Amino acid sequence: MTREIEIIRAAQMCARNYGGENLVELAFKKGAEWADAHQPSPWISVEDRLPEDDLICEWVAVKLKGYPGWYKGYYSGTLWHYIDECGDEIRTFNVTHWMPML
Repeated sequence: MTREIEIIRAAQMCARNYGGENLVELAFKKGAEWADAHQPSPWISVEDRLPEDDLICEWVAVKLKGYPGWYKGYYSGTLWHYIDECGDEIRTFNVTHWMPML
């Protein structure tokens, strides 16, 4: 079954439950199209979760509060570390997002 057919069937089922098939079907289709066009970001907020044990002290990409771009860094279990533009290792609490490096 294609994604389009799944969306249509779900919209029709929803319409039968709530009435107004045309409006519900249109709203459901538009919502599904928007979700498909706006894929989730690969960046993980440090407020949502921190690296699990298998990634502690492993290199990840990090974003810092107030700085553009990203840096190479790791989480030590208590503190973030990153490598600055000069190649120096900096300890910080200012990491806002992280992402495993593939």
